[in-house]
Amino acid sequence: MVVQRSLNDKLASALPYHYREARVYRESALELKRDYAGRTTYPAYKDTLDVDAREKQIVNLTMQSCEAFVMNLAASRPRFSVSSRYAQYEDFAQKMQRALDRYAEELYLEEQLQEIARDSFGLVGVAKVYQASSAAVGLEVDYRMDPGRPFLKRMSVDRLVWDTGSTSPEDVSFIGDYYSMPFRQAIRTRRFSQSVRQQIRDMGPENYQADADKGEDLAKSQNAESVEDLIYLVDVWVRQPKKIGDKRYASHIRTYVCDRNLNLKLNDQPVQIIGWEGEECGPYYFLNMGPVPDHFMPSSPGQNQRLLQQFYNTLYRKLEDQARRMKIVGTAAKGSGDHEIARDARDGEWVEFTEPQAVSNIRLDGPDQNIMGLMIHTGEQHSQAAGNLKAKLGLAQTADTATQERMIGAMVSRLEAFYQQRYVSFVRKAARGLAKLIFHDASLTIPGKFTVPGVSFGLDVPDDFLPYGELHEDGSPSREGEYDYYRVDIDPYSMGYQSPGEKAAFIDSQVTKLMPAMPFLAQLGVQFDPNVYFDEMANLTNTPVLRKLFKTNQAPMAPEGGGGQDMPSTGGPNGQYTHTSQSTRSPESEAMQMFQAPQQEGAAA
Repeated sequence: MVVQRSLNDKLASALPYHYREARVYRESALELKRDYAGRTTYPAYKDTLDVDAREKQIVNLTMQSCEAFVMNLAASRPRFSVSSRYAQYEDFAQKMQRALDRYAEELYLEEQLQEIARDSFGLVGVAKVYQASSAAVGLEVDYRMDPGRPFLKRMSVDRLVWDTGSTSPEDVSFIGDYYSMPFRQAIRTRRFSQSVRQQIRDMGPENYQADADKGEDLAKSQNAESVEDLIYLVDVWVRQPKKIGDKRYASHIRTYVCDRNLNLKLNDQPVQIIGWEGEECGPYYFLNMGPVPDHFMPSSPGQNQRLLQQFYNTLYRKLEDQARRMKIVGTAAKGSGDHEIARDARDGEWVEFTEPQAVSNIRLDGPDQNIMGLMIHTGEQHSQAAGNLKAKLGLAQTADTATQERMIGAMVSRLEAFYQQRYVSFVRKAARGLAKLIFHDASLTIPGKFTVPGVSFGLDVPDDFLPYGELHEDGSPSREGEYDYYRVDIDPYSMGYQSPGEKAAFIDSQVTKLMPAMPFLAQLGVQFDPNVYFDEMANLTNTPVLRKLFKTNQAPMAPEGGGGQDMPSTGGPNGQYTHTSQSTRSPESEAMQMFQAPQQEGAAA
């Protein structure tokens, strides 16, 4: 008779096994991180530094390439354009767009995305979307978390465990991550039952003297003891399809107490089980820049450039050794005494040698020109593999013509366009997962105000994104039904780096393009404000003098209804107003007007 094993038993054996199987990926990522950090400067890797000076890293091409990679992808906080396929839901889509933009600011989303982009340069970037009911959010394992609010966090591959037999993130049967939690909070939190808290109290905190696999986990401190007593938990998302006609979520997240090798404790029983309410793909989203068919882990830009970076530094070290050994030795015939005369002679002085032909210099060693040429060629190959690294960093020589500059920019943008497409797709998926959790959250309020467009005096109206099921002031519900019914599409933008000079150039080009159309725009009520233009250009170009270059001697016009001294009277008999026209013409023009024929009574003055 075959005994069916429970899901807890299966996970108890699967988690440590698959965590060991994924060790090769963690080691690969670690090696690239060492190259990025600099092997002779970063204290976190002091136990694995190369003690041999010949292995030192002189030029850190990995860091340059990685920073250029991140700068072009995730330099700024994303803004979201949200639309709906149904016209009747367009107003709701716009409201969700403003709520997402405000919520991204509260989550410090740009910081998380930048770290994820750096991870994808070396191996793979992973984002986790937390539900408000998860244990990590309840105890704020990250200072940017707020209890009871959905959160998006960068997840290190060192803390990740998944079904290593799967060929892609889409077909994994389970995936999880482990994290630490203060012991004092774990035994007090209401997220766990009273019996679970008692078991954790009896078990005690993690024993830091335990035998863990060394070098397996970057999260482990170099010190044997921690400042605070901790325990380790692992969240495991288990994929289970829904049954036909069943509206409940079959996929769920189980939280277990474990050690640093993911061996489960507390008799392999979970301390929390919550149904997954987000996207069907689960809470984990993967950013990979080099998909490999039938393989879970991708190729990456950093891996493809690593050997070139190492070879470049090898050649540089070789040239350094040759330069250190180089010396010039003077020679003279033995016994002639010419060596003393040559040694003591001043620059430009005439001296007499017994044997002038026997006095010479010998150059010993020195940088080899062939190695120098090979090093320059290797650097160019690395720049090419990085998508013209010098051009992306602004270090390349300027082309002779604007046409050549555009051609270089177009070649750079081809590779960048591929990376940007992958990155935008990743952010879109993660934002959809976050938006779905926000949509169904029954306690989350995202406060805010909305400035009504087209109103000159600036009208602000309340624009709070209310919890699910709550009513607006007019009695209408905040939203109804399921998230998928609204058919919203989320498109992130404004994430790449733009220098102040680029912003100033864009503003200037738009003003130049629209100036010929100003007479037509004036008929529509659109006016150009030079003061705003010069203020923005002065700020972006760091040139405050622009504010002083253009002045006007004309007194500023008083606002409508301002009651200034040059304003007409408030009214005359029978509610009539007296209108006056103040001329700005010269005194000569005013004198010529006095000689003109008087106007008829009732004509405008």
